[in-house]
Amino acid sequence: IFAIEPNLGARNSLIENQIAHAAWASFPEANANPEKPIRADLVFTFGCLIHVPPAGLPEIMRNIYNSSNRYILSAEYFAPDEEMITYRGQVDALWRRDYGSLWIDSYPLKLVSYGFYWKPITDLDNVTWWLFRKNYG
Repeated sequence: IFAIEPNLGARNSLIENQIAHAAWASFPEANANPEKPIRADLVFTFGCLIHVPPAGLPEIMRNIYNSSNRYILSAEYFAPDEEMITYRGQVDALWRRDYGSLWIDSYPLKLVSYGFYWKPITDLDNVTWWLFRKNYG
């Protein structure tokens, strides 16, 4: 397991607890060697894309798509239209969007499954998830 984790504490915990072989702060760091980019059969986000400003989202999604050999799993806060939500008192720090449509509209992906984590049952925030498979022709 390889991780791209911008939070230093979480990144160190992944390595110290041997959850990930290596962890980086960003995709450019992780894929610093263009001859041997990091690729995985499954690349996923869980509550990460919500913190990417609108202008930066296409690059992050491209990096995720290019890092995946086969599957992309995205679990994020859903809204039919993009909306900025104040996060821990910060403005421009969290966006709800229709991530499923963003993925399908941006890349040749097939929806495999989707679902919803309802907070009263899962103790997770109300999160929608989508599992996509890359289309190969």
